[in-house]
Amino acid sequence: MAHLGIDLGTSNTLVARLSPSGEPEIRPIGDKMIPSCIYIEQPAGHPVVGKDALDMWADPQYDVAYSFRGWKPAMGEKRVLATLRFEKRPPIEVTPEYLTTLMVEYVVGELSKGMLGGETIESVLVTVPHGWRRENPEKCRATRLAAAQAKVGNKNITVQELTVSEPVAAAAYWLWEARKKGLDKALQHKTVLVCDIGGGTFDLSLVRVGGEEKPLDVVDAVNNNIAGDYVDALLLAWVCRQFNERFHTDYPTTAQGILAPLPQMPKLREWYLDVQKMKHTLSDRIRGVITRGRGESLKPVKGTFVDPSGHTLMPSLSLAEFETCVEPFYAAGRELIRDFLTRNREQLPYAVLLAGGGSRMAGVREHILEPALRHFYAAEEVSSVLDRISVNPLKTDEVIALGAALIANGVVSVQERLLSQVGLIAHIPAPLAGKLGLPPQEQQVLIIPILPRGTPLPAVFKSTDLGLPTSIAEGKELELALVVDDDSADPWVQCWTLSHPGGGQPQSVEWEMRADMDGALTLRLQPVRGRPAEVVGRLERTRVGRAHLIVGEVLGRGAGALPRVTPQQLRQAFEQLKHSS
Repeated sequence: MAHLGIDLGTSNTLVARLSPSGEPEIRPIGDKMIPSCIYIEQPAGHPVVGKDALDMWADPQYDVAYSFRGWKPAMGEKRVLATLRFEKRPPIEVTPEYLTTLMVEYVVGELSKGMLGGETIESVLVTVPHGWRRENPEKCRATRLAAAQAKVGNKNITVQELTVSEPVAAAAYWLWEARKKGLDKALQHKTVLVCDIGGGTFDLSLVRVGGEEKPLDVVDAVNNNIAGDYVDALLLAWVCRQFNERFHTDYPTTAQGILAPLPQMPKLREWYLDVQKMKHTLSDRIRGVITRGRGESLKPVKGTFVDPSGHTLMPSLSLAEFETCVEPFYAAGRELIRDFLTRNREQLPYAVLLAGGGSRMAGVREHILEPALRHFYAAEEVSSVLDRISVNPLKTDEVIALGAALIANGVVSVQERLLSQVGLIAHIPAPLAGKLGLPPQEQQVLIIPILPRGTPLPAVFKSTDLGLPTSIAEGKELELALVVDDDSADPWVQCWTLSHPGGGQPQSVEWEMRADMDGALTLRLQPVRGRPAEVVGRLERTRVGRAHLIVGEVLGRGAGALPRVTPQQLRQAFEQLKHSS
């Protein structure tokens, strides 16, 4: 029975399994990298997936309204990307989750056809950006649930409970390779920094290597959205500027200006794929020169761009031109790494690992990694940190899927942890406030942490752990406001209420907060007197840019200014109050 690891990337999807000898290997479907692109054909609504769908997206003969790519960042946001109508079937509401289901269904279905000796696919494990665990764990759950909707032969695919972080999966593979070379002793109890540059996100994860038979332990993670797609847009803006200067055309000339109209401009979509090819060719040439080490010069990459009016431009992309063009990407990467390591200064990484196709781009080491690391290491140490674990650049786009296959089959274990503190806003009476050293008046306080940052997942916190009785008076409501302290000045808040059930007497209740393997939070309330437990809500968050969009009633931006008390302080104050009375 096979257990697959699937890297569901913004730009490409890869699938890996263990070979009969126990080696993780990519299972190609045509090419090893399957473009994460779907075209839904008329009139029957049949999905075309992968390279053919990407060609349709770029071809003006096909209706772009039926083409979908880059949907991954919108997972878990309850968005409808399009409503498609067909002659021979009911309308289809196309959501990111629906497209993910189709993608998983396609890759698992295709691989099932090639299984030998009656072997079957027992389960799949899917990967997600690690930043989702910190900001949007609901996206992790949405991805796993969407994958579980996929069917092969009228049977649902079994999806493993854990959605693995992409950088952690990459670390699992590189460290497995290091262990084979006898380097595992030197790595035990040290941290490694994984830089995962994909199409949509630049993810960083700090991972602690355990001892023998111990899991990889996730220390911290962060990400930005300036990655491979942004680089392609910068390159296309460079082409468009030259086009405008030579032919007096009016094509957009900034990365943001490119990405916004891309779906509506067939020529830009075609050129977008062309600059991707130029980028890949230039990076491959650089690696070839470095590998051969003969001091040979690097030839520029030439492209041909023809617009609908027949104007033809043949730009030449040199390494110097590329580096100048994509400097905004380099600058954002340097800032991301510097800020991340500054907050983890007491556990700086012993080594740096790379993952994602974007890590193969020219200049990543010279213009991102080395300058960023010089803020934390002596100049002579930087190369040692970057080279301590051998990284095969030809495999950086494969390692997430390969690591996921190792984890899916139990060869490597991972311990995910909560990446933000979780607290509770509560009303406390005046006497209790006084015992806490606060003004003796009824007021709100932030009890934090009820689940500390770094708590192993899954985790549970119960109201009984506070040692305080909770009750609802007749005609009143119990208000519970959970706080995710991802920003101490402006923490993320969601509020739920439970009404008094009636009967005249105060109603005692108990509640519990659960964090699942993804860090997604669920609140469960249970009245003590015989009523069944009631799931009253899950923390559901979406994130657009730097702004949080709140689902549910919002307490407002004052949460960051509330007095903070720990559960232990609250228990001690309550005991003092009981003794004094």
